[in-house]
Amino acid sequence: MNTSWTLPVETVFNETTMEDDYILTFPEDLIKKLGWKEGDVLDWHQCPENHHIVVRKEVNFDEHA
Repeated sequence: MNTSWTLPVETVFNETTMEDDYILTFPEDLIKKLGWKEGDVLDWHQCPENHHIVVRKEVNFDEHA
């Protein structure tokens, strides 16, 4: 099942770096549908034609101990 969302990207000027920062806010219904939780690590993949894929990265914290 292919599901996609189109989300707006907010631009905020960062006075420390003097550059723009970009913020992507995920709607609550999307977060629930994907089973994401606060603290999850997400991977961002850039695809052709300016499409992006964001997936939850499976992290094994035992490997880092």
